[in-house]
Amino acid sequence: MEEVRSLIDQVIMEHQQIISSTQISTRKANDVAILLKLQGPAEDFVSAGTNELRRKLRNLRRALKKVEQLLQGHFDREETLISKAFGKHRTVTFASALSVLLDDHEQLRKRIMRSREWADELTTGTLSSEAWETKAYVMRSYLTHTLKLLKAHAETEEGLLKALRKELSKQ
Repeated sequence: MEEVRSLIDQVIMEHQQIISSTQISTRKANDVAILLKLQGPAEDFVSAGTNELRRKLRNLRRALKKVEQLLQGHFDREETLISKAFGKHRTVTFASALSVLLDDHEQLRKRIMRSREWADELTTGTLSSEAWETKAYVMRSYLTHTLKLLKAHAETEEGLLKALRKELSKQ
């Protein structure tokens, strides 16, 4: 049981690291939106802005890849922990919570992957300027919402893990 309690503590600490990395990605997406506002009217006259925008998009893609890797490792540890702990403490409440958390993991994985796909599309240079701008704004909103979902998930999960740790301490 000590191994499970230790893993619970590790997973709770990782939540802060993941949320921090996701905030970096959201900030980079916001930078892209700011550049779009500045670049729009001057696009035909200033080619340097395009290079800066591409650099910011490459940074965003790298940040999204880092978040994706952090989440994958984190979710793998959580799912291992959850299967070990819930196998010994199977209640209707914990089983229901487990199902919701696993669904959250899948949805968050898909959202990060979709954001990376959009960032890839934006760097290809094949979109019209109108399509590019629309996609960039949609991606920014999508990332902001993903961050909110990730924070809500982490808070719910922490509550569940703390309850589980308390239950394990009774033994």
